This record gives sequence, structure tokens and C-alpha cells, in this order.
Amino acid sequence: MNRNWRDLLPLDDSQLLRLCRMSTLRRPGPGGQKKNVTDSAVRLRLTGENLEATAGESRSQHTNRANALNRMRLEIALRLRATVEDDFILNLESLNYLTSNAKNKQYPEIIALIFDYLGENNWDPRLLAKEMNIGQKAVLKIIEKDRRAIRALTEAKQTSSLRHSRK
Repeated sequence: MNRNWRDLLPLDDSQLLRLCRMSTLRRPGPGGQKKNVTDSAVRLRLTGENLEATAGESRSQHTNRANALNRMRLEIALRLRATVEDDFILNLESLNYLTSNAKNKQYPEIIALIFDYLGENNWDPRLLAKEMNIGQKAVLKIIEKDRRAIRALTEAKQTSSLRHSRK
């Protein structure tokens, strides 16, 4: 399928869950003991895309499903690109991007907007910082609020530099 994050992030949890294939996994509960294993871990796979999110830190399947959905939202933001709109700075400002943290419901949308711009500009945070009228370090601090986001940025930069070095 040819979807982008704008199609998926606005969906509520139940709508997004319907687009995913859910499976349960056997994992031991907290405490490190290999006893008392339950089927409470949850794996979500987004149909039509190669995206997966897993959560198993709680003994509650309901809590793990909610955590996996939150992780799926971030995966969508990190992996599915959309074109940059002219008013993307206004969109970022409306989301309070500077004060947002990784637990905020709007964080995946903030990351998606940032990654869209970076993806169209050779993954260079300096250009985004100049566009946003903030320092490069401030841009990286937004991304570094979640380790998966900084890892995805590093991978994208490496892939981009490999692609450009072959020309």
C-alpha cells in the first residue's frame, strides 16, 4: 500500500488497531523469574506496511496493547513519509514542539513533520534549524526525546550518504 503518516496518525486507537494484525507472546512477568509466564505480551503488525511494534513490560495484556499502539504510532511517524506542506512550521508550532516530550500524544506527529522535512533535505538538521529559526542543537533535542527517533535519523543519514556516494 502507498500510505503516509497523515493517513494513519489521526486515527483513534480502535481504528488503528483494526488496521493491525495483533498476536500475543509468552513472556515472563516482572521480577526476572522464569516462572509464572503469561501470554500478556502484544505484537502489532500494520497490514500493508512492514511495520511492527511489541510491548511486554506489563502483566496486563490491555496495558501492553496500549503501549504497542503508542509504539506503532511512533514507527509510523519514523518510517512513512509525506510531502512537506507550505505551512509545516505553523503545524509544528501548533503542536508546541519545543515543550513536547516523547510521552505526549502529539510527539509522533511532531517527529513525522520533522522527518518529512529532513527526508526532503538530505537529512541535514542544520537546514531545518534555519527554517525553524532555532539552533541545530534544539532540533536534535526534540528528536533525542525518544531513542528510536535518533536511531532512525542515524539510519536514514547513513542510507542517504550511501545513496549519494554511489553517484
